[in-house]
Amino acid sequence: MTLKRENYASYLDNWPEHYFEISPAARKREVLLERLEEFHDPGDQRRLELLNMRYDKKGYDLFLRGLVNLSIVKPNPSFLTRKSEAQLVHECVEDLHLQEDPDEYMLAEYDDVCRFLIRLDFEDRRFTTGALSIRKLDENALANKIAAQVDKITRIIPQAYGVAEHFTVIRPIMTAAYQDMLVNGPELWKNYLEKYI
Repeated sequence: MTLKRENYASYLDNWPEHYFEISPAARKREVLLERLEEFHDPGDQRRLELLNMRYDKKGYDLFLRGLVNLSIVKPNPSFLTRKSEAQLVHECVEDLHLQEDPDEYMLAEYDDVCRFLIRLDFEDRRFTTGALSIRKLDENALANKIAAQVDKITRIIPQAYGVAEHFTVIRPIMTAAYQDMLVNGPELWKNYLEKYI
């Protein structure tokens, strides 16, 4: 399944509409500091706070780390690994700051990281190939595999580890991102739900 194409304007046009197109995080920080010096906008101040929350000093995206780690946790771990897997899930909740009540700026950050992960899945050769990484998955199989990952991250793992209440905000954001980004996304998501839930 192909991703929808997007046309990007300059990120300064219609600020902050293209804010999330600025990369890397260090450049984003520079732009926010310049804008704050000139305009003193409380929205930009909040964006800077969230940028510092989302990225560590080395530029690693902690929100992305949280989502990726959730995707590798086993829903039914062995007795020996259950405690370490549960610890990892709680670290993911902390990385994503899911215990907090999100404002509109935090919701926008969640939307951005969910879209980024879905985009990564489409570009990752290990994710887009089938058994033994020999053959490329057809579009429907790939769309189904990504839908399964979205469901695992936002429903299966949270339910298995008793933290589902923290994901009531991020699940609709991630499922909406999936449906918006894929051609025929709503139909693909509906088909996944009908088949697996």
